[in-house]
Amino acid sequence: MADARSLGMLGYIFGGITAAVIVMSAVMVHAHIGGRLSLDGAQTIEATAVK
Repeated sequence: MADARSLGMLGYIFGGITAAVIVMSAVMVHAHIGGRLSLDGAQTIEATAVK
């Protein structure tokens, strides 16, 4: 059976990895909302209303 110190260290490692993934996903979402990232290339479609 594993000792408490090893399990605590393992918990800190997994916690650090989890925090890094959360921060990276937040940065990606913020950049995507800001318009700096585009998942479908640089193609834009513009529509105008003509009377």
